[in-house]
Amino acid sequence: MFDCGEGAATSIGNFLAGIEHIFLGHLHGDHVLGLPSVIGCRNSGRGISRNEDTMDRNKPLTVYYPEDNNIGDMIEFVNARNQNYLRYKLDFVPIYAGFELDLGNKQFLRAFDMKHQKNKSTLGYVIYENRTRLKKEYQGLDIPSFIRRGVTSDKLNETYRANLFAYCLDAYQINDATDLMDVKDIIMDCTFLDAKDRDDPTHFTLDEAYSFCQGIRAKNMIAAHLSGRYNYNNLVENNKYSGVKFINPYKVNDL
Repeated sequence: MFDCGEGAATSIGNFLAGIEHIFLGHLHGDHVLGLPSVIGCRNSGRGISRNEDTMDRNKPLTVYYPEDNNIGDMIEFVNARNQNYLRYKLDFVPIYAGFELDLGNKQFLRAFDMKHQKNKSTLGYVIYENRTRLKKEYQGLDIPSFIRRGVTSDKLNETYRANLFAYCLDAYQINDATDLMDVKDIIMDCTFLDAKDRDDPTHFTLDEAYSFCQGIRAKNMIAAHLSGRYNYNNLVENNKYSGVKFINPYKVNDL
C-alpha cells in the first residue's frame, strides 16, 4: 500500500489483513492521517486471529517512511491508542532513496528521490522484476541450432529490469529517472492544469507530468491529486493526452 490518507480503512474494508507493507512518500496529513484507523481496523478484520494460540501466525504490518521525516508523534499516538491490544506485530521503519525490498514472486520495490518538501526528503516508489530475454544478435535466428552446437543459455540470453509500477505522489520534480524507464503503469502528481495556478513549485502540472512520462517512455500514466478548483468531468471529456487515465477524486475505488 502506498500512502494512507483519511478514509483508507473504510475504502479497503474487511481486507486490511492482506496489507503487509505501507510505504509513505512523505508525512503530510493527506498521506498519513488514515494510519491510526488502518492499524486499528486491521486488528479486528478478516484474516486476523483472535485466538491466543494462533495469534502469532497473524501477518505483521510494516510502515516505511523517509528517514528525515519526523513520525514520532504518529507512532506515539498509534501506540497509545492500541496499547497492548494489537494482535499482530507492527513496525515503523525509516528508509532512504535507494532502499530496496524483496516483495516475493521475483518482484522488488525500490525507493527513489523526488522533490516536493522544501527541507525534507520525499520518496517515490517503483516495483520491478528481473526478466530474461534473447539477446538482440540472436533474435530471428535458428536458436535450436545454436543449442545443438553447445551455445549455452547465458550466451543466448540477457537479464533486464522490467519496471511494472511507479508511484509518484507528491512531487514537482524527479531529477534522476533512471529507475523509471519504460515503466508499465505510473501514478503521477498532476495537481495543477496551469502553472499560473501554482503559488509554489511543490506539485507537477498536467503538462509537466505528461512530458516527464513521455521522456521515460511510460506505457500508461494515471493522473492523480487533482486540485479541487478544477472540474473533473470537464477534464475527462476534454482529455487531449494519449494514454492518460484520470483518477476521479470522488470515486477512487473505481480505478
